Amino acid sequence: MGDKQNALLFHEKALAVREKILSPNDPLLVATKAITIEENILSLDAPSLETTYNNIAVAYGFIDDQQNALLFHQKALTIREKILSANHSALAATYRNIASIYHSMNNYSDAEQTLSPNDPSLGTIYNNIAVAYDSMDDKTNALLFYQKALAIREKIRNPKDLSLASIYSSIAMIYTSMEMKTEAVQFYEKSLNIQESLTSSNSSSMYVIHFNTARTYEDLQNYDAALKHAERSLFHGRLAFGSDYEKVRNVERYINILRSSK
Repeated sequence: MGDKQNALLFHEKALAVREKILSPNDPLLVATKAITIEENILSLDAPSLETTYNNIAVAYGFIDDQQNALLFHQKALTIREKILSANHSALAATYRNIASIYHSMNNYSDAEQTLSPNDPSLGTIYNNIAVAYDSMDDKTNALLFYQKALAIREKIRNPKDLSLASIYSSIAMIYTSMEMKTEAVQFYEKSLNIQESLTSSNSSSMYVIHFNTARTYEDLQNYDAALKHAERSLFHGRLAFGSDYEKVRNVERYINILRSSK
């Protein structure tokens, strides 16, 4: 524990020196020493490590070193995706930072020219940009880059890969927000077909996707399909949260409304 405290103290001193004494480039050398210590001592998921990565990324951004800024933002993102909720503001900020760097570097255009059209790295770049646009509520560009990522992943991934289910669901939600309900249910169904076939599927995720699918079918006045998905949402909601969870009770009430609409 003493070593961890020393590593954090070293990092705090490095930041103090950066703010008060050193020129813009020098603190990065100090911060790099701090991060080397922390990486050797702390858990790879440690929040303090994520904070250090983010601080270094910002510092590199100030001196316009986009390659290293991107590297450390991605390191921070890897931890934040594990320890923060999906709608956390810090996670959204990291996505925006990464998207901004990709664009300032024209990174994805360079990647398109240098990588194979089916290179997984290119698919990851597209997906990261899509998520960033989605977090900024730019649905048109988010959809464009999700589709680019999907085109690659459908060629190189197993048809039952959960990453495909995730993209299908993201595209479905964008179509829903754009009032393109027919397209939305097609992609919700694709996502659910994958997740329902896997024993490792997350019931809390299934609860949400089935409910979203039910609401979309209701908007299309397909009440039989809406009821089917609402009942599946209820099933997964009970598994994930228990019958007394308020949102599960809301699904029960929603099912009663659908039954009375038939």
